[in-house]
Amino acid sequence: ASQAIACCGTGPLLDAREAEVELLVNGSSRHFRTWTADVDHLVDDRARSRTILQAFPVGHSETDASQTFPVCATLPVMDLGFRFLMHADWDLSTSRETVLENSAWNLLLRAASSRLFALAVLQDPRALAKYVP
Repeated sequence: ASQAIACCGTGPLLDAREAEVELLVNGSSRHFRTWTADVDHLVDDRARSRTILQAFPVGHSETDASQTFPVCATLPVMDLGFRFLMHADWDLSTSRETVLENSAWNLLLRAASSRLFALAVLQDPRALAKYVP
């Protein structure tokens, strides 16, 4: 399904797409509801992926309800306590251990990620408590 994200304010996103997928996480297969969207402009001339993705666990039990997932940039980068996966082409530190906080590109991705999260939660308002640390 594809939905416009205009309901979440003006911002750097094109339309959002929802899907259910199965992902391998820590050696076990899990079902996720994913939301993807494209950032609608770039901040420089670098070739980058403009797609951001958030993946929310589906049908998880109470025992793994507190499991956190990393922020990823192709590979896992850091765990910020989110109970969902977040992936984008973040600008990283040289060690690939942290996302650069003051990068103009990352600020754009962060704003887009916030809007994408808002859209996902608007589809199921009860989910907010499950996914916010």
